[in-house]
Amino acid sequence: MKFDELVDLYGHLPQASALLKTLKDKNVRDVVLEGLVGSSVPILFSSLAKQIGRTVVFILDDADAAGYFYNDLSVPKAYYFPSAYRRAVKYGQRDAANEISRTETLTAVANQDGDALMIVTTPQAVAELVVSQRHLDERRILLKTSQTIDITDLGHRLRDLNFAEVDYVYEPGQ
Repeated sequence: MKFDELVDLYGHLPQASALLKTLKDKNVRDVVLEGLVGSSVPILFSSLAKQIGRTVVFILDDADAAGYFYNDLSVPKAYYFPSAYRRAVKYGQRDAANEISRTETLTAVANQDGDALMIVTTPQAVAELVVSQRHLDERRILLKTSQTIDITDLGHRLRDLNFAEVDYVYEPGQ
């Protein structure tokens, strides 16, 4: 059986129809599903993704569970919102890859074009501070194709934004 066939089977279950009806009710803010194990929850939501019509946020217990859940969601508008910090190895250190994932998710939410998003996260990630849109706009450099710019002015602007000048870029901020 192919994965798409499995997702389609889940979409035709009576429980899926009941869940969809519940999710379409504007008064419902929280839904708790019990008795589902393994990949059944992300597969169920994958089958309902196009019909839900609003953004759904999944808050899982830890980063491992969230990672598995995110990878099992087979929808194009699914995003992972991780913690920006490394927890185990270097406690308190920023994790560049996670910062990029967070930025991608926040950009998708800010530029939402009416499509429903599915965001997978953890309690630790939700509790972290997020930069305001005004602050982001102040620190944004917009460049367009075929635009000519003064490289000296660009260098000054990047230094003002605390970018480091290095020979090889391997993390954000360089």
